[in-house]
Amino acid sequence: MSSIKLNAKTELEMYRQCVEDAFNQIVITDKDGIIIYANNAVKRVTGFSLTEILGKKVGTKKLWGGIMAPEFYKNLWRTIKHEKSDFVGEIQNRRKNGELYTAEVTISPVFDSNGEIEYFIGIERDITKQKELEQAQTSLVSIASHQLRTPLTVIHGVLAELEETEGSSKIRKELIRQAREGEKRMGNLVNDLLDLSKIELGGFKVVKRKVNVDDFLRNIESEVVPIFDKKKQKLVIHTHRMKFLYVDPELTHEAVINLLTNASKYSSTESEIHLRLELQKKDNEAIISVQDFGIGIKKEDQPNIFNRFYRSENAKEADPTGAGLGLVIAKSIVESSGGRIWFESELGVGTTFYISIPQQRRRIENGK
Repeated sequence: MSSIKLNAKTELEMYRQCVEDAFNQIVITDKDGIIIYANNAVKRVTGFSLTEILGKKVGTKKLWGGIMAPEFYKNLWRTIKHEKSDFVGEIQNRRKNGELYTAEVTISPVFDSNGEIEYFIGIERDITKQKELEQAQTSLVSIASHQLRTPLTVIHGVLAELEETEGSSKIRKELIRQAREGEKRMGNLVNDLLDLSKIELGGFKVVKRKVNVDDFLRNIESEVVPIFDKKKQKLVIHTHRMKFLYVDPELTHEAVINLLTNASKYSSTESEIHLRLELQKKDNEAIISVQDFGIGIKKEDQPNIFNRFYRSENAKEADPTGAGLGLVIAKSIVESSGGRIWFESELGVGTTFYISIPQQRRRIENGK
């Protein structure tokens, strides 16, 4: 492909026009925070004209800032001025008409030839509508989840009474069995929705502690083996002689159970599913992996696999009842623990999910 060569003047004009007409706010200040440039988006978003803001200190109540806690601004200036690093975060500001708005902000120092700060460039993206939508979704999920608890409790009680009353026809037993399965699926969905609302409200509260690996695995095995038995699947555990973990046991348990349940759903009967736990000494991370030999994930589906409610077509065919939340919840748990989650998959061959969680104590594999 051939490129068009521009002269310096034309190129500079092109860049200037791009910045002027950019959708997001772009502000340039001197090293003391005095505004020396602002693009057209600043007026559109804040309501302040260029003549009202040029020469004024950015982030003050006289303009569109100054309403965050003092510690926020101290941290901001410490980051960009003293640490000479980029600042990235969310900030609440006030438009000229008094209306509050939320912005995603990035502020970067620009240096002269001697490595000293010459000025700062700030880019703001108005995310008010996005935050309002997220809050509405969170409220809806939370309300719906709690409201579903009541009818589920009633259904559970009615089924318990039916199971205790006389009558042993095959049809009756089958209907009760189907109702129990439906109740269980609905209960799982409600739990997933409640977990999702926790994620929206800021993730999970993680409390790490020293955990005995045998106890951790025994609890996992007791929960998943009944599920595996229905498809005559075998859980194979590899521990690589680890004795202790430093994790939040309840949350990590939930993340691993989600991965194992998925592995069972998307694997054939009488297949093996491998759970591995080892310590990567180089980075002092615990690596937990779940490997199946099931349907696998298509390459085109892989970028979306951690998106909420997303389910690939072959996953829907294998299990029509899923909600597409298990991996979202597992990812949030792992990341809240300071770890990461990823996977490798080949269609028709199988999938392996990996979880890494930093171990904050040295030589934890020896229990010291």
